[in-house]
Amino acid sequence: MLHIRIEQEDGNVRLKDIVTKKGVPMQLPQQTVYIYGYDRDGRRELYPYKSQITLAKDEKPYPPGDYTIHPSVSRFTTWGQATEMNLRLITIKEFFDLLKNDLFDKLQKTELKSAA
Repeated sequence: MLHIRIEQEDGNVRLKDIVTKKGVPMQLPQQTVYIYGYDRDGRRELYPYKSQITLAKDEKPYPPGDYTIHPSVSRFTTWGQATEMNLRLITIKEFFDLLKNDLFDKLQKTELKSAA
């Protein structure tokens, strides 16, 4: 799980000016986030990485808090490598609730099969 934090002062959306391949100017709404990395032994690195996430058109900015990447955006290439598409965040609490419900459902189904 990747730990992403949005601070109070970073709740504002900034517009990044870009030019598309066809030469059309456009603006991308972006929000500052801090990403906490972990070393190979699972210890959180001392300082987070400051980064930007691009919001979807008309998407409201994420409120301050702790997040991770929503599981629905993870995809795998034909070589089995994980890749993230259309980045979406989910609060840590929502992630754990989703994980708990998913695992609980699987456990219940397994218990029902073994009881039958």
